[in-house]
Amino acid sequence: MKYLDEILEFWLPNKPSRLIAGMSITLGIASIALPHFLRLIHIKVEEHIALLIRIATPLLIWLVGSLFVLLIVVRHCKTLKTQRQPTTALPKPKIKLKKLQKSILLHIHKNIDSSFIFQIVQTLNISEEIAEYHLQTLHEINFIEQGLPDKPGRPWHITDKGKKYLIENKLIS
Repeated sequence: MKYLDEILEFWLPNKPSRLIAGMSITLGIASIALPHFLRLIHIKVEEHIALLIRIATPLLIWLVGSLFVLLIVVRHCKTLKTQRQPTTALPKPKIKLKKLQKSILLHIHKNIDSSFIFQIVQTLNISEEIAEYHLQTLHEINFIEQGLPDKPGRPWHITDKGKKYLIENKLIS
């Protein structure tokens, strides 16, 4: 039932379109009995005409009803389009670093000349595997890069994005 409501809401987005669709279906079905009703009120209808009325009347009602529904839905969509404000870009999700990653980033920022992995390991008292894991994570999100042209041994250095993170999170001033 939930899916039916979603489909109806998509195709018939407002109350008038739902009302006309419902009335068209009801009247179309009811019009099948029109020849019988005409005979009840003493209007003579020949059998071949009665068959034509049973077929043509519901089709005509459904066609006209569909056209009205279509017009209402198109007008509704145009109204929504003109009312819609220019969309603003959604804010990027804030990156959350682990405490150790923040410490590594701060170390690299403060110690440009001593940002080799063995110095990070010694300073922060962590294993080399842990340091490599967090350095790789920081590198993947473009907070750090490895290698400076004038420094042999490829020390790590902080990128502008990494500095921005430190400033925005009030880790440096």
